Amino acid sequence: MKLRNWLLLNPFSIIFTILALGIIYAYYFELSTITASIISALSIITLVISLYIRTTKLSISYIYTAIFIFSIGLVTTSIHKPSNYLPSGEYIKMSIDIDNSISTHGRWQRVYGTLKSYTSHGGGIIDVDQRVEVNIDTSNIIKHGDLIECSGYINDISQDNGYGRLMAIRGIFKRTYITENKITSICNTPNRGIIHYAQRVQQKAFQRLERLNLSENSLAIVAAMSIGDKRLLSSDLKRSYSKSGASHILAVSGLHVGIVFLLINILLSIIPLFIHRGFILKSIIGITVIWLFAIISGLSPSVIRAASMFSIAHIAYASSQTYNSFNIIAATATVMLCINPMWLFDISFQLSFAATASLSLMVSPIYAKLRGKNNLTNRLLSAIITSTVATVGTAPLVAYYFGIIPIFAFIVNIPIIFLSYIVVQTAIVWIILPFKYLTIPIYYTLSISTYSINYIVDFVASLPYSTIYSEPSILQISICYILFILSIIILKRKEEN
Repeated sequence: MKLRNWLLLNPFSIIFTILALGIIYAYYFELSTITASIISALSIITLVISLYIRTTKLSISYIYTAIFIFSIGLVTTSIHKPSNYLPSGEYIKMSIDIDNSISTHGRWQRVYGTLKSYTSHGGGIIDVDQRVEVNIDTSNIIKHGDLIECSGYINDISQDNGYGRLMAIRGIFKRTYITENKITSICNTPNRGIIHYAQRVQQKAFQRLERLNLSENSLAIVAAMSIGDKRLLSSDLKRSYSKSGASHILAVSGLHVGIVFLLINILLSIIPLFIHRGFILKSIIGITVIWLFAIISGLSPSVIRAASMFSIAHIAYASSQTYNSFNIIAATATVMLCINPMWLFDISFQLSFAATASLSLMVSPIYAKLRGKNNLTNRLLSAIITSTVATVGTAPLVAYYFGIIPIFAFIVNIPIIFLSYIVVQTAIVWIILPFKYLTIPIYYTLSISTYSINYIVDFVASLPYSTIYSEPSILQISICYILFILSIIILKRKEEN
């Protein structure tokens, strides 16, 4: 297939690229919302005129369309680009909305909340709406949904490291430490919207998992993989998973939503056989279950992106249209960036897109080149290719953000992903059906699976040279992905021949 034909079959790959370029330009160059809006309005007028004038060449209309898409990136980024306008190094009285999940780090409970107001030096109350990192002494009992009145110093988060840069992209420039007895009042505000409801559902699901009486490490792994609750993960456990290249299974994302997607399709596969247009009912149920799982997982951005992608996949199946995985990935990414263009710079978005795009583009041509006649060997080969492609596709980003390249990731991911299927599906069954007679089989299934995962991770992490420490520049990782794209083009051409 020629490149031009491939692009015609994957139109959203072009749209996504142009939109991303507009977002990048608006992010790195100062551009006011008014200027961006004027550019967008002019591009719309020019596009409409070109479409109505019959003498206009089709290629010119394409150029005007590209300018219009580029301008959308400019406008949305200028609107969503975070700003840093809070005081720094000052001791102030604050009103903070605890609107996110809480994790414990030694003495401190960390949460990314919203600073609603603070008292200035002159004694006046200044209303704001700024995200901040809040570290609260564990002697204070707080929970999601609380509105706290407190006092403390507010300081800048250094952007000299990956964490600070990531926080800046997410609009978090400041942090504060609230020590003992510095909270003057705590009140819970009901009816906080869908995110707050999702957090409450997630907490209920965690309580059901606690009823299994799993070991601390097993509960930590099960909670992280099935409902996105990472509060119990220790620093040592996170370090081992990072060194072995398996840290991605600890964050609910495309892999975990994909597991639910696969399970639902298997369970509902019988519906079209007995019901007229049953594939429509199957898709409706499938999409509903996917979003219920997203709610149980707390509706994090990565889960929302994955749920959106698999929902579009369901719709594609139901409409009997040609299913093109890469076009669906690009379409989902385009929609998500129109909603919040700052996700383009978010590591979870980048890793998710890099992994899924690599799999959709690379696995098929490599497998077609290497497959044999033995089905069992082919299944093992498919697993190795999938794991290797996902690892290679995300390695430049992992090295850039974390400074490491896990050497054995492509090997360790094969058994771990298989075990992840067991853990996630078993945990979901227990959360939905927490019947007493299921306690023992589910307890042993989860205990053995998580023990096996931890054993593999610890073994690989302890191997010599299991990790290469590297901090590539943006230019270097760009070159890596350019070479990656060129290799895809070469493979596609060889596949045709």
